[in-house]
Amino acid sequence: LVMYREIYMTRRLVADHARDILQITAGEPIPVDVITDHDAEDRATFESETGYVTTPAIKTVSPGIQAVARRLKPSGRPALCFMRDALVHRDQELVDAGLPACTAEEFPSYIWDTRQGQARGERPVKEHDHGMDATRYLVAHFDLNARADMSEVVDAYAYELE
Repeated sequence: LVMYREIYMTRRLVADHARDILQITAGEPIPVDVITDHDAEDRATFESETGYVTTPAIKTVSPGIQAVARRLKPSGRPALCFMRDALVHRDQELVDAGLPACTAEEFPSYIWDTRQGQARGERPVKEHDHGMDATRYLVAHFDLNARADMSEVVDAYAYELE
């Protein structure tokens, strides 16, 4: 799986994201799968604006994180890659606040939440993790979904609609 393009913006409507996605991907093949968060209203808006049918994400947390970790583990051929220039536009508000402004920048702060007696490995800290969630959704779609068939190359997009 390769992230070759990313929209990572705050304070935007789903309809705005949908419009930008259509513009940025014009001329590319239509995705076979569009994996999204479960929010019904946002999914309906996205589907209406793009004409794409969406698939609700497999949101299981720990198995999803473990699946991402397996793909990141060096094993000869990369199984999960993030292109250096994937980010379409830098969100200056996030940069000015010292927050991650793309998925790759979330990795150092993606840690287990051990506050209030929670055991390490139960769940991650739920802050500044939208890209990590989308990554987990995409990997889970292929690695935790019994229907997934990795024998063919497909275009799939994962969106954390905020």
